[in-house]
Amino acid sequence: MRPDYVPTSAVHLHPSMFSDAERVIVSTNDAVVSTFRYDSGVEAVRITTDRVEVVVLPFRGQQVWRYTVDGEPLTMVTHFEEPAASTTFGETYGGFLLHCGLTGIGHPSAEDTHAHHGELPNGRFDEAELLLGDGPEGSWVGITGSFRHRVSHGIDVVFEPFLALRPGGTALDLDVRISNQRTNPFRYSYLCHVNWPIFDGARLAQTVPMDADHFELAPDPGQDTETAEYTARIETDLGAGDTLHESQPVVPEYCAVLTPVSDDDGWAHFLQVRPDGRAASVSYETEHLPHAIRWISNTGDEQAAGFCLPSTAHHRGFLAAERDGMVREIPGMGSVEMSFEIDFLSDADSARRLELIEQVLALD
Repeated sequence: MRPDYVPTSAVHLHPSMFSDAERVIVSTNDAVVSTFRYDSGVEAVRITTDRVEVVVLPFRGQQVWRYTVDGEPLTMVTHFEEPAASTTFGETYGGFLLHCGLTGIGHPSAEDTHAHHGELPNGRFDEAELLLGDGPEGSWVGITGSFRHRVSHGIDVVFEPFLALRPGGTALDLDVRISNQRTNPFRYSYLCHVNWPIFDGARLAQTVPMDADHFELAPDPGQDTETAEYTARIETDLGAGDTLHESQPVVPEYCAVLTPVSDDDGWAHFLQVRPDGRAASVSYETEHLPHAIRWISNTGDEQAAGFCLPSTAHHRGFLAAERDGMVREIPGMGSVEMSFEIDFLSDADSARRLELIEQVLALD
């Protein structure tokens, strides 16, 4: 947790606090927090401020199921209006932000033993807390919890996310801690799956030099003909994928593995800038996350602009990441921490972020 997020009070969440009828559990001058249970039985916390509404699944992976700013829904389009009872990745996939890992990310190969995107996306959390506090920048409300994954004689690791938002602002500040509880090293992968809709006519900008050393296109082997023609254009001109159109089919998807450069503070920055100047934004510390996956899908039923999924590795499973030297390691009894900022920027803030991106690229 960042130093400016020191809680002054906490509400320990328990499944018994959630029912079919939504009820307020905390109300302040700046925020309202309520709990409810979806028809599927999945527990949810709704945090509402003057500008933002987020729905978090406190015991189901601590997914951010929905993110809305100034009344505008900002989550990818899928057939999942609510989380399903299933915990299989593809059978309940419609959230705005999912944690992925730890024993593998992406689609496992036939030789891999981990599930699609690992244990985290739908992992049952042991504990969850609602936190409130005041800091140098004003009041804030957040949610945290812990998920423990244990395998006898090999793995004992605790995953702890912390998500906070400030009334009056629109940003989601996210910190993640992964702690190894054993004396032997723990080898892991992690990916933060942030799923925006496609903004028609939007431009992607990122602190990534668009060359073969920093951008690797990874088309889906099952792509249809029109998508194959589109990805072939990107292969010829890497910048061709930096403009998004709702009319461009991407069936079922395409991915790319990006290696960003960082600003002076060690952060990478990615934007999806709309024609009106507002922008979806993902920024993150790169110390433990040297890559980002671009994931775009536009099937006519699904629509997603995962233009920045911060990641330790590519999306081809643990064994492929191991062969490519991308698996990370936490020493015995050690831990790693990662920080992210997810936001929907105003046109003025978007312009300033674009200037920063240009400056970083110019200095590379």
